[in-house]
Amino acid sequence: MTSRPRRISLRAAYAAGAFGLVLALAPLPARAVQDCELNGEPVNPANGATTRGKTGLMACRDRDSGKVVREEELRNGESVGLVRHYRDGWVEKEYTRNDKGNQDGVYREFHPGGRQLAREESTVNGRLTGLGRAWHASGALRRAAAYGDDGRSLAYAEFTDAGKLKELRCAARPLLAPAVDDAALCGHGASGAVTQSLHTDRGVLRARVSHRDGRRTASETLWENGNPREQEEIGERGSVDRAYSREGVKLRETRWVAVERGRMKESERNWSESGALLRDRRWTGEDLAGDTTYYLNGRKRVEHRFGVDAGRAVCETTEYHDNGGVAARGRYGVRRGERDRPFGVHARFDAEGRRRGERTYDDAGRLQRETEWDESGRLTRDDAVFEDGSRKAYAVPAK
Repeated sequence: MTSRPRRISLRAAYAAGAFGLVLALAPLPARAVQDCELNGEPVNPANGATTRGKTGLMACRDRDSGKVVREEELRNGESVGLVRHYRDGWVEKEYTRNDKGNQDGVYREFHPGGRQLAREESTVNGRLTGLGRAWHASGALRRAAAYGDDGRSLAYAEFTDAGKLKELRCAARPLLAPAVDDAALCGHGASGAVTQSLHTDRGVLRARVSHRDGRRTASETLWENGNPREQEEIGERGSVDRAYSREGVKLRETRWVAVERGRMKESERNWSESGALLRDRRWTGEDLAGDTTYYLNGRKRVEHRFGVDAGRAVCETTEYHDNGGVAARGRYGVRRGERDRPFGVHARFDAEGRRRGERTYDDAGRLQRETEWDESGRLTRDDAVFEDGSRKAYAVPAK
């Protein structure tokens, strides 16, 4: 019988000396055999009896190459203090561990070769805090980030190897000095909004962001050809989002109103790639007030108007022919913000504006009466409709 893979919890993996996220979803590959020693005596970290009560720096070497793989400080038999990991004989990362088994203090990573620092951060009982930095292999600053006491990222700036700004997140006050002058980048103290360009790793302009006193006021992403892709404008009362095609045609515009919980939609319009308006929706508070679709010739196709009549939420729907004439008209109830059952008289018209049919519904949405006329206006059907689907003519159509 094949045994099932065993899950290893993060805490258990950490206690075993692993760093980072560990998931045992499949059988682990064979690992090189390590020989460890402490104070000149051989020890086995997997056998607590060999390290019990001992203090010092334990060094573990790869048996085949003889190179140091790991160094770990022990205090009275417990892994507390300095931990170093090596690759090809060079330091890969180092940190300190507290008596709870969590990182506590400065954490460092190094680029291959062990000489160039790749990352340096501070931790308190496993949580990032303060200012952290990372560098490209060239030594150029790659990222600077500020963390709060709860470990959350408050602000950051990322750069390409050539020193061009790649990403930017600002805070209500400058937090990245002396690594980065985010006071200037984020418009702190400036008379107006300050705009920064963001680039790809290859140095290609891909976006622009604007800030005033650390608050983002606008952003724009670009297509590869330089045309705008998405835009956002943010004001005190609300914001506007726009999306464009590669050719620069506006496809969507959404307007938002600022509320205590965040924001609510005020309107949304959609266009075709040819620039023709396709849909226009508007809200009043959280409720949809109107929803209109259009033909490519610019004329209305279907119009829904939401409101209240005699205390009842209703939707008045009008359909149009592509020549602009009314094709159908009727009223519906509204449930959970959406159009629900029909009620009242629903009329249908031909392209010349002649009334061709009517359907009458009760308040529960049941069809009660159906009437039809031909092109000349002659009555061709006038039926009462019953719950079982049977019908009875109100009048006999003239022949």
